[in-house]
Amino acid sequence: MPHCLIDPTDDALPVEAVRKDAFESWLKDQSDSVKNWLNASGFKGKGGTCALLPSDEGVAGAVYIVGGNDDRGGPWAWSSLYTGLSDGTYWVTTELEPDDAYDLALGFALASYRFDIYRSSDDQEDEVASKLLVWPENCDVDAVRGAFGATKLVRDLINTPASDLGPAELTQAAKDLAEASGAAYAEVVGVDLIRENFPA
Repeated sequence: MPHCLIDPTDDALPVEAVRKDAFESWLKDQSDSVKNWLNASGFKGKGGTCALLPSDEGVAGAVYIVGGNDDRGGPWAWSSLYTGLSDGTYWVTTELEPDDAYDLALGFALASYRFDIYRSSDDQEDEVASKLLVWPENCDVDAVRGAFGATKLVRDLINTPASDLGPAELTQAAKDLAEASGAAYAEVVGVDLIRENFPA
């Protein structure tokens, strides 16, 4: 489960999502203080960049320029939002189409991935997600959870050293996935490999 995605909350800070080609138009509509702040901080509105906006109390919110330097779409157009934000809880105020809402949520979740299977459960509990995003409206939550869970499993398997991921461990991972998904599972071991014509 992507722990960085949460239900709506009153203390979430607003994030405006702006397409690269709409940044100059967006900037013209901002207050002088915002314009001066972005200019002083050297923010150029490049794709995949994020700028925190100040308030008297600290951070008022943020603006995120959708897309990377290579203009890839999908979740990767949104993944830099996670790294660009400071610790806190945020929600994207821009109205998004369902596909964009899905890409936003999945990109944010994937950017939060950490390989932590060697950390104790106590350590993992101590490190609560420090950057949280409210689930965007029009988002297929189940689809995001499924895609994130599948990607996390693959990343964990890839990152596990070969000394800890031999045939038995990989078999167990496949069995666990089948059982969790309600799928059929069969295992061929030992001399049964010959009988089933798996001579290698």
